Amino acid sequence: MNQYGRIWSRAYAPDINGFLCADIAYGADTIRVVNVHLWSMGVRTNQATDALKAGNLGKFASELIDTFTKLKEGFANRNEQLMEVESYVAGSRYPVIICGDFNETPMGYSYGKLSQNFRNAFEEAGQGLGFTLNRHPYCARIDQQFVSADWHIKACQTLSNISFSDHFPVLAQYVLKKSLTGTAGIFAQGKPIGHLASR
Repeated sequence: MNQYGRIWSRAYAPDINGFLCADIAYGADTIRVVNVHLWSMGVRTNQATDALKAGNLGKFASELIDTFTKLKEGFANRNEQLMEVESYVAGSRYPVIICGDFNETPMGYSYGKLSQNFRNAFEEAGQGLGFTLNRHPYCARIDQQFVSADWHIKACQTLSNISFSDHFPVLAQYVLKKSLTGTAGIFAQGKPIGHLASR
């Protein structure tokens, strides 16, 4: 029904980060879906570990400093970007789904900030460890799906068998709460919505 997109410009780097917001007719309702790709840091921890293994302490120290600089820069820029995204969903009269590549783990600032007003699908209905990064460091869950209180989260899983990207897709299934019957666990005629977020 309506859509808005934004690519954030970035000096000395490709403009690959942005978001797309769409209001979608869903049965008799309208839902707001936002797909994000927040600030990419370009951190490659394997370079530091390779330097350490090779005994090159100077390069190891240089890589560590570069990593921490990129982390700090990333936290600040993702916070600014997330504030803009939130302006499109704050007080939305439509049920909201925010998904995509947050480039931040659940311990990050933007993740915690978004968790104050939205629920994380994996935390409520996830399976396994949910790691979404298909490269070093593998033990990271940086692709997320957040939803407003309007949704019942049926399932959420990382599809780690789909490996053609450096991120695994995340599949979740939702049902609008108002389409549920009064009996817990029994669904009325409301159609479930499956959402696939991938890079």
